[in-house]
Amino acid sequence: MRVEWRWGSAEAIFDIVGIGLGWWWADSVAAGFISLEVLMDGYTNIRQAMSDLMDQRPTAVGSEEALNIGERLCAKIRRRVDVADVEVRLREEGHVFSGELFVALRESDTLPSRIAAKVADIAEDAAAFDWRLYNLVVMPVTPQSLTTEEQG
Repeated sequence: MRVEWRWGSAEAIFDIVGIGLGWWWADSVAAGFISLEVLMDGYTNIRQAMSDLMDQRPTAVGSEEALNIGERLCAKIRRRVDVADVEVRLREEGHVFSGELFVALRESDTLPSRIAAKVADIAEDAAAFDWRLYNLVVMPVTPQSLTTEEQG
């Protein structure tokens, strides 16, 4: 922002001095530079706004470097005793992440209430993993469905 007002001041001074020296075209040149600056600023802001609106792979704050938060989250959930396998799909929405966590539980318990309790516990662990995980859906699946998704 600081550079922009300095350019604006320099253009205004060029305009006034140019007209004072009899360069009648100085006003048009200054207006052309100002209009190019406004267009460039508008393009930059629209590009950033569209990027913020579209879902994209999670990146580090202030850069385009991709984070490996999905891999680290999978590794953490895989360390649990009751989890056979896990896959994750994350999207960046503004400054927060949302996505789905597909968890294949071990075959030890098939009672729906216990499965629901395990899924709720996994959801708490996943939510505590990173402050930017805003909306994470934990879906229990069979181990076969995870292997077919990787191949397909």
